[in-house]
This record gives sequence, structure tokens and C-alpha cells, in this order.
Amino acid sequence: EEIMLPGPKVGLIIGKNGKTIKQLQEQSGAKMVVIQDGPNTEYEKPLRISGDPAKVEHAKQLVHELLADKDMQPGGGPRSQYDDYGSDPGNGLAT
Repeated sequence: EEIMLPGPKVGLIIGKNGKTIKQLQEQSGAKMVVIQDGPNTEYEKPLRISGDPAKVEHAKQLVHELLADKDMQPGGGPRSQYDDYGSDPGNGLAT
């Protein structure tokens, strides 16, 4: 199954050295691959999620939560594990 990621947000899902996508795969049990080449990939990139249907659903939920967290105002609320700029401390990726 594929979901489309906004181009500028792809780095949030992959994380530094692939750390975030690895964590998402471990949490969900699904395999996730960002398709980097294709038409219009500067605007959005497909994230291919495969595995058991329940695991795929869990993976999609985690990705949507991560994207929604990043869209919130700085600080991100009480359950946020991110710094004031809405990014993973030590992430090192410019958004």
C-alpha cells in the first residue's frame, strides 16, 4: 500500500540516517520504503508500506501522527517529544 508524503516532509519520516523510518518500522512491524524517483517527487513522494494488513494500518497511523505533530505550533503540546522548533533534537535536517 502507498501513501503520498509531501516532498518537504519526507525528511521527517526518514530521519537522520534513516533512524525515524527504522523506528516506525519497528513500532508497526510493517516494511516501509520511500520511493525517491518518479514524476513530481519534489512535490510529493510515495511511501510504500507492506506487511500484514493490521501492521500496515498501524504504520499509516504512526506516519499520519508524525506529520500532524510537525504541523502543530512550536512546542507541540504536552505529549510532544520534540524541541521548540517541532523537530527531533539531534535530527540535524533542515525542513
